[in-house]
Amino acid sequence: MLCRDLKLFSEAIVAIDGSKFKAVNNRDKNFTDRKLKARMQQLEDSIARYMTELDRADREPALVTEARVEHIKEKMETVKKQMRELKQIGKQMAQAPDGQISLTDPDARSMATSGRGTGMVGYNVQTARGYEASSDRCARGYEQRSRSRPALIDGPPSPRRNRQ
Repeated sequence: MLCRDLKLFSEAIVAIDGSKFKAVNNRDKNFTDRKLKARMQQLEDSIARYMTELDRADREPALVTEARVEHIKEKMETVKKQMRELKQIGKQMAQAPDGQISLTDPDARSMATSGRGTGMVGYNVQTARGYEASSDRCARGYEQRSRSRPALIDGPPSPRRNRQ
């Protein structure tokens, strides 16, 4: 309907196809609300473990060395820094129209795959072509890629390979 409303197709037959392409983007650099909450919970759990260990060091100083205490304090600072960074990402994510953000490739999106609990970061490319009813000549094509603007593809389809 969108293509017809934009007067991209005047023909009666329209072919639509979609594919998912993996992006060069690490899943750890793509954030959704669920991923962000899970990561923040992991970091809070780490801080709780470190605090328990520091409490034990205060109660029984002979069991925990001073070097270990300093190491734990450094780890806690690192975790707190990561939490501040995730809060900033959360603010950016709140402004994103689809509620997710990819740090490596802004157009890449987290998408479900056929495996249970799995997913990939990539692109969902949708292509539509209009055909004249009496021939196989492509009239116009329309491509939608993630959040980017649609691209109009004019002209005939690419030549088919000769298969022998």
